[in-house]
Amino acid sequence: MSGEEVMVKAEGICDLENTVFVAVGKNVKEGKSVLSWALKSFAGRRICVLHVHQPNHLFSSKDGKLSGAKLKQHMVKACQELDRLRLHKLLNQYLLFISQAGIQGGKVWLEIDNVEKGIIHIIEERKIQWLVMGAAAETHYSKQLSELKSSKAKFVCQHAHMHCHIWFTCSGYLIHTRSMDNALLSRMESLSSPEDKGGIKIRNHVNDGYEDLNILEDPSKPGSKVVKVEIKGDYSRLHSRNKHDVHLHHATSQPLLEEGSFHRKASSVERSRLEHAMMDAENSKQRAFEESVKRWRAEEDAMEAIRMAEVSYKLSKEKEDQRREQEENLAKQKEEIEGLKIQHDLYLKELQKIQEKKLVLESQITESSYAGKELEEKILQAVELLISFRKQRDEMQAERLSRVRHPNLVTLMGICSESRSLAYEFLENGNLEDHLACREKSRPLHWHHRIRIAVEICSALIFVHANDPCIVHGNLRPTNVLLDAKFVSKISDFGVHLLISQNENSNYDDLEASIYVDPECIDKGPVTVESDVYSFGVILLRLLTARPASGIVRDVKCALESGNLGSVLDSSAGDWPIDQAELLAYLALRCCEKDPLNRPNMLSEVWPIIEPMRDICTPHSDLNTSSHSSKSQKRIPPHFVCPIFQDVMEDPHIAADGYTYEGDAIKGWLYSGHNTSPMTNLKLDTCDLIPNYALYRAIQEWQQQS
Repeated sequence: MSGEEVMVKAEGICDLENTVFVAVGKNVKEGKSVLSWALKSFAGRRICVLHVHQPNHLFSSKDGKLSGAKLKQHMVKACQELDRLRLHKLLNQYLLFISQAGIQGGKVWLEIDNVEKGIIHIIEERKIQWLVMGAAAETHYSKQLSELKSSKAKFVCQHAHMHCHIWFTCSGYLIHTRSMDNALLSRMESLSSPEDKGGIKIRNHVNDGYEDLNILEDPSKPGSKVVKVEIKGDYSRLHSRNKHDVHLHHATSQPLLEEGSFHRKASSVERSRLEHAMMDAENSKQRAFEESVKRWRAEEDAMEAIRMAEVSYKLSKEKEDQRREQEENLAKQKEEIEGLKIQHDLYLKELQKIQEKKLVLESQITESSYAGKELEEKILQAVELLISFRKQRDEMQAERLSRVRHPNLVTLMGICSESRSLAYEFLENGNLEDHLACREKSRPLHWHHRIRIAVEICSALIFVHANDPCIVHGNLRPTNVLLDAKFVSKISDFGVHLLISQNENSNYDDLEASIYVDPECIDKGPVTVESDVYSFGVILLRLLTARPASGIVRDVKCALESGNLGSVLDSSAGDWPIDQAELLAYLALRCCEKDPLNRPNMLSEVWPIIEPMRDICTPHSDLNTSSHSSKSQKRIPPHFVCPIFQDVMEDPHIAADGYTYEGDAIKGWLYSGHNTSPMTNLKLDTCDLIPNYALYRAIQEWQQQS
C-alpha cells in the first residue's frame, strides 16, 4: 500500500468496538444479501458499509497524464465527478437498506484499483475487529459449498490482520469463519517453505530456554493441520504444560476452536513470543508486497510510456499524411486559380453586356413601379368601397329588422355592426328555458301560459314569414323566447343569421342547441321557413313535457302509440286537458318530420288548430302572474300601452312622429343613436319629447277604477 497514495474516507462511524463492518460491491443484490445476514446475526450492533471503489481507467490514470492527452481537462473533471456520484449513489442504497431495518449505519470507502488490497488497507488503518464479506458469487452457491470460492475472500482471509474476526457468507448462509486462531494458522502456513512438506517448525528463544511450534499434517484426518507447541528450558511454572500438546484443527466449514481457546492453553509468555515471530514474518511479507507493488507500478509506467510512444508515432504519421495531402491540395488550387483567371476574363466581357442591359431594365422597373402604385391605389379604393358597401348592407339589414313590429317580437333598440352586438328591450321574467328547467328559482309555468305561449310564437312566425321579402328566424329555441312581467312571450334574435357573413358558418357544436335545428341545416344547408317549423315543433314538445330536448320526439311518439300521453306530460303545469294536449302533441310531431315537404304550413295548417285554444287560456288564480285576477281580466285600452315596451305607460311622452311612448323607452331609442321613428321608421324632424299629461291622467284614473 505504500506505493499508492490512498485515503480512506468514512462517515457515521463513532464506536469501532461495537461496529460490524460489511464489505459490499457494485452488485447491489449480493451486497444486500450479505447485509441481511449481518443484520440478523448481529442484532443491536452498529452496521457500517465497507466498499472499495475501482476508478475508471479512462480518467484515473497516474497524475492524470493519460487522460489529459486523450480528453479535455473539463471532460476529465466531469467524468470524475460522475464516477463519484455513482459511488455515493451506490453507498446510499446500502445505507437506506440498513435504515429500513431500524439500524443506525455508517460508511467507509476507498478508491483503488485492487479490491482485496483495498479491504486489507481499510482493516489495518481503521483497526477493524468485526468484518462480514461474501465468500462467492450467488450464482456459485450450493448446499455443498464449504470453502471460499472468491479470490478476494481467500486473499482477505490470508492477509487480514490477526485482530480482525471475519465471517464469510453466500446467499444468506455462513460459509466460513476466520477467528484469531484461524488467522494465526494462515500466517504460519504462509511462512512455510516448499521443502517442509511434512509441516512447519518455528523456534523462538525465551530467556535461557526456547520453544518449538510445529505445524504438521494429521494423517488420520486429511485436509486438517495440527499445531504442536513444545516448550523447552527452565520454566518451572510451565512444567505442568511441557508434556501437553496444543492442537488447533482447521476445518473447512467452521473453526474447531472458539476465539480465545488458544490463549487458555498457552501462557502469556508463549503467546507474546509467538506473536512477535508472526509480526516479523508479517513485516517481511509486507516488504515483499511493497516491492511487488513497486514493480507493478514500474511495469505500468513502462506500458504507459509504450502507449504514449505509439500515440506519438501515430500523430507524426498523421501529420506527414496531412502535409502530403496539403501539398496535393495546393497543386490543385493552383490549377483552379489558372482556370478562374480565364473565367474571370470571360465574365468581364459578359458584365459589360449586362451593364448595358441594366440601364434598359432600370427604366422598365421605374415604369413598373409607377404602374404598381397606381394599382395599389385602385385596390385601396376598391377595399374602401367594399367596406362602405358592407356597412350600408348591415345598416339596411338592421333597418329592415328594426321595422318589423309585432306584439310577440322583442323590440330591437339598437345595433352596433363593429362589435356585432344588438340592444333589445328588457323583459323581467327571463327566457322560456329557465322556467321549463326551473333554473335560478324560476317557478314552473301553468299549462294555460304554455298553450298561450305556443299561440303567440305561432302568430309571430306567421307574421315574419309573410313579410316581403320573407324573414326566417333560423335559431328558434327556448332561450330566445323571452317573457315579460305578465308572462307574455316575445321572440328575440330574429333574423340574426342575416347579419352573419355568408362565409361564416353557424356553430352547432352545442348538442342541446343543435336539437332545435332542422336536420337539413346541420350540414350547413340554407335556412328556410320549414326550418322554423321544425324548431317550433320541438319547442311545442318542450312546453308539453318540460323534458330535455334530447330524445323528446322519440319519447312523445312512443307515449302516443301506447295511448299513455299523460306519462310524459309535465305534471308541474297542472291538470292538462288531455284532448288539447294530444292535439298539440300530434301537431308537434308533424312539425318535426325529417322531410321538410311533410311538415305543415304555419298559416294554413298549424294556425287553424292552435288559434282556437287561445280561448281556454283565461287567467286563473294559480297562474304565475304577479297581477290580481280582477286586474288581469279587465281589458287594457290599446292607447295606454307603449309601442316599444308593450306595457301600460307610467310616464307617457309624445315624439316628433306623433306617437306616444314610455319615457324611458323612447329616450333609450334616441340615445342609442336612432334618429328615426320606432313605428314608421321615418326620419324624425327633431328629437325633442313632450310629456303627455292628458294620457297620464287617463291612465291614472283607469288604474284607480280597475
